[in-house]
Amino acid sequence: PVLAGIVSVEEISGVETFDVYPNPASDQLTVAITTNEAMKVQITMTDAAGRTVYSESLGNIAGQRLHVIDVQKITTGLYNLEVSFGDEVAFSRIVVE
Repeated sequence: PVLAGIVSVEEISGVETFDVYPNPASDQLTVAITTNEAMKVQITMTDAAGRTVYSESLGNIAGQRLHVIDVQKITTGLYNLEVSFGDEVAFSRIVVE
């Protein structure tokens, strides 16, 4: 897979925008995705030890999609958020307060 930082999403074919906000998050985390072709999207959040604390398949997405993650029950700390677009992955570091 191609690993792209949040500012390098243009390297992922078919993805126009990928944004995660707010960061840091305390209640909700919004993942905003815009694609110009249908693609299978999977969101996974892992802690510093690599344990999965959240995972959800969004199915095939075409166009714009906002996905809200409830982080109120996730322990305060630093997390890795991976969003898989087919075979390619974009990632971002997230702080939960």
